[in-house]
Amino acid sequence: MRTEPSKVVVDHLTPKLVGLVKSYGATCGLTLQEGKLAVEELPEILRVNGPEQIVLNTDMSRFPSDVLAIPKAAHLLSQSGFSKHDVELVTSKNIKDLLISS
Repeated sequence: MRTEPSKVVVDHLTPKLVGLVKSYGATCGLTLQEGKLAVEELPEILRVNGPEQIVLNTDMSRFPSDVLAIPKAAHLLSQSGFSKHDVELVTSKNIKDLLISS
């Protein structure tokens, strides 16, 4: 049995791996957490790679976490000139579409 790449999320990616994972057809999970990925890095990642096939998430662990990282990211992306549509893609629509299609 073969899993379609479009049904896969590869999580905890570094900015350098986003393009590679997208080229395989998988969805890129960007974890917003201290030591993994800072919210401030997102505008450049999305300018380079676009908002398609990207989902944002946060992580609760023994390391410092910010449960409000997603709303903070949405605000920063809006302030950085990204459209409401693009912000919705990475914060909710991409993952909803993936889960509905599974």
